[in-house]
Amino acid sequence: DPVVPPEDVAAFQDEMRNAGVDWQLHSYGGAVHSFTIEGAGNDPSSGSAYDERAHKRSWRLLMDFLRETV
Repeated sequence: DPVVPPEDVAAFQDEMRNAGVDWQLHSYGGAVHSFTIEGAGNDPSSGSAYDERAHKRSWRLLMDFLRETV
């Protein structure tokens, strides 16, 4: 995601580790910001674009998470 600098991702990971919480971070190769929004277009070089494969994968992971926590 070109919108979030790698240093911010690393800081988030450190914060979660230090908090001792159960967390996951998923990265989808080739996907950029707004990858779940069909109206985001289809040009990843713009920094925001829909990615159907990443969208479907992230949706499955969300459903898994909700089943686990409900």
